[in-house]
Amino acid sequence: MPVVVDASIAYHRTIPTDHTAAAVSLLSKKVGLIAPDLIIPEVSNALFTTANCTPEYAQRIMDGIEFLPRWFSEIAPTSPLRFQALRLASELRHPVSDCFYLALAVQRGVRMITLDTHFIRKVEQNPALADTVLHIDEHLRA
Repeated sequence: MPVVVDASIAYHRTIPTDHTAAAVSLLSKKVGLIAPDLIIPEVSNALFTTANCTPEYAQRIMDGIEFLPRWFSEIAPTSPLRFQALRLASELRHPVSDCFYLALAVQRGVRMITLDTHFIRKVEQNPALADTVLHIDEHLRA
């Protein structure tokens, strides 16, 4: 079954962290991974910030930008999601950018995978959405 993957997963696939192995495991599957097109500027911005702080990652960051779209079977346009994302952001009192990923998951009737535990806790407080967002570790154990 497809899953929506957010920018936190793609970032940790590129930059070595405690979460890199899990991100590599998930993104290596490629089949069934979807994200809104917002993932490209979000990950690019995070990698740019890292490049400014950690110049030795320059080549890794360029490779991440190069391969980012290839990790997904589909990158969906955000425009059709804008109203639902705004509604979800208002309900959850959470940044709308994260809610584009959630809106895509809700629209497709699939789960969203993230490393953002704060976002997961907020979504879990909404009974209609509680099972929609999973931490990457939970998803990989399933």
